[in-house]
Amino acid sequence: MQPALTFEAVTFWLGDQSLTYFEDLIVNRQVPKRYCLIGDGKVARHMAHYFDLLDINYSRWFRSSKRSVLHQFKEFFQSENKALNKAIKNCDHVLLLISDDQIESFIQENPSLKDHDLIHFSGALNTPLAKSCHPLMTFNTTNYDLQTYQNIPFVHQPELDFSEVFPALSNSHYELDSRFQSHYHAYCVMAGNFSQMMWRALDQEMESLGLPDDVLHAYIAQNTINYIQSPESAATGPFQRGDVQTIDKHLKALQAGELKSIYQAYLDWSAIAVQPPENSTEHKQNKKVAS
Repeated sequence: MQPALTFEAVTFWLGDQSLTYFEDLIVNRQVPKRYCLIGDGKVARHMAHYFDLLDINYSRWFRSSKRSVLHQFKEFFQSENKALNKAIKNCDHVLLLISDDQIESFIQENPSLKDHDLIHFSGALNTPLAKSCHPLMTFNTTNYDLQTYQNIPFVHQPELDFSEVFPALSNSHYELDSRFQSHYHAYCVMAGNFSQMMWRALDQEMESLGLPDDVLHAYIAQNTINYIQSPESAATGPFQRGDVQTIDKHLKALQAGELKSIYQAYLDWSAIAVQPPENSTEHKQNKKVAS
């Protein structure tokens, strides 16, 4: 029978490295986090895939749109959802990846959640019921690769310790004072959603001229790349050159309506000096935490 391997034997065998070895093995060993992902929308599916790529331990729960009438009847008279309770059991953090207007009511309707660390991914919602941690990214119906996920910046409330909550994620993350959440999210919507609404409208207008509806896509893609590489000098066109005659032709050609109003609004805006971000003292307190 082989003798037991004692601490002294291992210490003798490892020599001067024994203390460091045992500190790393026992004292400093981190137990992997476990999460519960609530929801089945784009953000929830993308976060699940991101966690899968990193082999992060998680459970999922979401309301099925294919529930039977009997299932819905039983759930109506059930004070707490047993499946939800099972999903959140032994989880360190519960991520509420559902619509903004459902987050607070969902928490209030499920009392078992109050014993867990709740984190929502809404950029605009500020609630005492859960902490905010917003992934600044647009999510499509198809999954992304690992590098794309790791390049997503997260903007969160100062009360949330990103490195403690997500130790396996290397994403850059930034603290944002809760007072500015609505400002921040409005800017995100304008940068992403407004531009896409314009692109869709202009694709249709190009098609009405007999051109392919994707004829603008290479132009849009290169404009985006140019702006990312050189924000201050990427813009071109008559607004930048001060080509008054071309601008006048545009306004005469455009029929009265939304697109002409938008063109005129941008023309008026281009003549106004926009305050540079560094002149805003309040926002200086929002800092980058890690990269």
